[in-house]
Amino acid sequence: IVAGKANDSMLVKFLEGHSGRGGKNEFMPPGKREKLKPEEIALIKTWIDTGAKGPVLADAKPMPREVITQKVMPTVPLKHAIQAVAFSPKVQLVAVGRYAEVELLNPVTRAVVRKLTGFKGKANAVAFSPDGATVYAAGGEAGIVGIVKSWKTSDGTPQQSFEGHLDAAYALSVSPDGKMIATGAYDQKIRLWDAATGKELALLKGHNGAVNGLSFRPDGKVLASASADRTVKLWSIPGGQRLDTLSQPTKEQTSVVFSADGKHLFAAGGDNRIRQWQISADAKEGTNKIITSRFAHEGGILNLALSMDGTLLASTSTDKSLKIWNTSDLTEKIPLEKQPDWSSALAFTDKAQLVAGRVDGTLSVYESTTGKVVMAPAPAKPAKAIKPELTRVTPRAAHIGGELMVTLAGKGFTQDTQAMASHPGLKVQLIKTSVKPTTARVKITASADVPRGAHEVWLKNATGESARMKFYADDIAPTITQAADFKPAPLSIAALPASLWGTLTEIGQHDAYRFKAKAGEELVLDLAVAQVGSMAKSPTLEIMDANHTVLVVNRGLDSGSDPFLAWKAPADGEYIVIVSNTTMDGGADHAYRLTIGALPYVTAWSPLAAQVGMETKVTFIGHYLGDKAAVMMKPDKEGMVNVPLDAKTLRFRSVPALRVNGLPQVEEVAGNDSIAKAQNVTAPVTVNACIANANDTDHFAFDAKKGQSWIIETLADQAGSPADTKLEVLHADGRPVPRILLQSVRDSYNNFRSVDANNPDIRLQNWEEMELNEFAYFNGDVMKIIRMPRGPDGGCFFYTIGGKRRAYFDTTANSHSLDEPCYIVEPKPIGSHIVPNGLPVFTLNYTNDDSGDRKLGSDSRLTFTAPADGRYIIKVSDTRAWGGERYVYALSIRQPMPDFSVKLAGMNPTVMPGASVGFSFRAERTDGHDDPIQIEVTGLPSGYYASSP
Repeated sequence: IVAGKANDSMLVKFLEGHSGRGGKNEFMPPGKREKLKPEEIALIKTWIDTGAKGPVLADAKPMPREVITQKVMPTVPLKHAIQAVAFSPKVQLVAVGRYAEVELLNPVTRAVVRKLTGFKGKANAVAFSPDGATVYAAGGEAGIVGIVKSWKTSDGTPQQSFEGHLDAAYALSVSPDGKMIATGAYDQKIRLWDAATGKELALLKGHNGAVNGLSFRPDGKVLASASADRTVKLWSIPGGQRLDTLSQPTKEQTSVVFSADGKHLFAAGGDNRIRQWQISADAKEGTNKIITSRFAHEGGILNLALSMDGTLLASTSTDKSLKIWNTSDLTEKIPLEKQPDWSSALAFTDKAQLVAGRVDGTLSVYESTTGKVVMAPAPAKPAKAIKPELTRVTPRAAHIGGELMVTLAGKGFTQDTQAMASHPGLKVQLIKTSVKPTTARVKITASADVPRGAHEVWLKNATGESARMKFYADDIAPTITQAADFKPAPLSIAALPASLWGTLTEIGQHDAYRFKAKAGEELVLDLAVAQVGSMAKSPTLEIMDANHTVLVVNRGLDSGSDPFLAWKAPADGEYIVIVSNTTMDGGADHAYRLTIGALPYVTAWSPLAAQVGMETKVTFIGHYLGDKAAVMMKPDKEGMVNVPLDAKTLRFRSVPALRVNGLPQVEEVAGNDSIAKAQNVTAPVTVNACIANANDTDHFAFDAKKGQSWIIETLADQAGSPADTKLEVLHADGRPVPRILLQSVRDSYNNFRSVDANNPDIRLQNWEEMELNEFAYFNGDVMKIIRMPRGPDGGCFFYTIGGKRRAYFDTTANSHSLDEPCYIVEPKPIGSHIVPNGLPVFTLNYTNDDSGDRKLGSDSRLTFTAPADGRYIIKVSDTRAWGGERYVYALSIRQPMPDFSVKLAGMNPTVMPGASVGFSFRAERTDGHDDPIQIEVTGLPSGYYASSP
């Protein structure tokens, strides 16, 4: 378009078919579409010849617009938010601005005198005329239109509608003489109106953000405005010329108010501060000095209000605080109570009482001298019954064949609350006289047929049930202790066996128990901490003699487990057992149970595996087992199968179980601790064995054909054994069997912090030279890059399984220190000719400590492919060189069975009409399955479809 020259405009040429482009006359619209009529083209040419001016929208009245949205019925009670309040001393009413209406309230009774309706959108600001005869409201619908209306106070008759703002109005102020009102809106404009006729008097431009607050000076000659553009501006009235811009604020300003004498101006906003300026008589630029900037709230300030005598200033904030200040020096007079929600609306009455309206729809009035509420909220609706909450059970015990008083803690306890238990032999009786909103006492009676171990207790009422909490039944009567019981001296135990329940509530608390023992008598001491859901993380159990000489200390039966001791007294006499927390912390949730006595206790079992359909003898390992030390079983299905045992007599931490499969089973033959004495086995097979003592190694020989692949794996940690196995495959002469060569092609090192074996994020030097899916060799740990650093402070991200870093080629994930070298490597077959490049070549042997796929805990697994026909030796050891009768394991040698299973996350979703929900699939691959997996979603009901996979 060439403005003023229609015939030279390309638009006209196309419309008339005179474009001449490419030697052709082309029309618009093209093809056989209907062309514009000559009179329509003439209209366009006239518009271009007159300058082709576009519409001026900035100052135009908004076009009527409607937002049509789907009506959604609320499922919870609505909160009718209060946006603004104002008070009139002439009519003694409070105006409350809400959505679509303004309420007039009696300030004493809080009763609604009248509702002013017909307002569209939120009433963001309200004000009375000086004589109280008129109520004004400003607001509207965001992004649609700004609404300003007035009503007659006496009967609610609508008066004027002030139209002009293009977006929602947020600010409103009435001139002292009542003849003019000023409004500000999100459209960044301030408009001055004739209050009587609704005629627009002036349009004030200059703000670059929404206008949030307005205030007339008491003489009516100056208007102050607060804006989201971080400024406060002063304007001349009635002309509307800008006088000054106060630019000291650093964030959005939400409120502005003149002092009673007009000599000072207060403003506040998102920068947490109230600022005070001294305003000159003419308010011209450069004559208005800032005199105070007070940090007032920890959150952004929502609103300010000045008392009618001008001595007090109120402020409210997003931190839910409400404060009253002295205007003379802007010092805090009194903080009011913490608000239940944002108090976005403030106004003082003529009695210097502060009215605060909140976003949750509530309104309160405060006495400015004391800060106390002087007018109670409207009568509250009867409290809705809530379901009870159960957070603590103290002690977490029950006596089989007896009864015990227990304290429950939580919320929502009433006389109608019922206490329930998970076993029919447990009767839980709520003591009605003890019921308080947050605590209650119950009597737990356990019949003789209740099994020892964990059970559940919970609360319920007509609205629902609480969460279930565990407690623990025992046939030994519990002794309940408190921290004060140990202050005078160690607490004496009258007789053994004993079940001692305590709580390490205090910092540095040590609970000491005195007991008697005979020389050579073995006592079992089981300190249950994690077993009973305690928050104590580092419990310690120690025994001292009468001279306080420490005889034995235990911090865990195994790594990460609760303390356990099987101890023999060196002489007849008294001894002291101490329960403490190594980290010295304490709390109400640091409960424990110490069981002590000559108790039958199972600490391990052997074997860990069995063949389906074959009779198997399971031997228990522990203390005082007697004729219960072994059982016979014949598993009839594969998988993990529990071992039958006398649970009423025997104690144990985990239920003994066997992994049952179809592999033949053999027992380890003693003496296979060297290559020369390796035990011959025929694969496939499972060998049930034990690392009998420290530094013990077991060797098993089997024959394999060239190219045959075997999965070699151990079962120990997964079944509760303390053994941390390591596998190695050796030639018959003891040489390690090499698996693959890794040629280094680039060098690097860890240039940031140390990382553990799980962390997939490692910051590498020279990462710019690396590529995705390359292998990195870190001191025997081979990992694979999945993502490059995302910024200067990012690291290379390596493949994970279950959130843990994966290791490749059956290596084991390890921790790596700062500055530890690493190499980008390329795998090469054994025997490959490698051209030296100055960087090392690594030979990976068939060895594994912890499975590289991170699915077996500390158990081992590797895939062995025989390089030639012959005999091979499998060496099994404990990584730490530990051993003992409990260090049992099962070694399986089997052929690979690549397979996968798929699980769906997001079963049985609820899909609302017109909406959608996501779901996902997770594939678990086994034995090296690496083929593509295709998933198809079929059988969906009519009207439903899945976009993927």
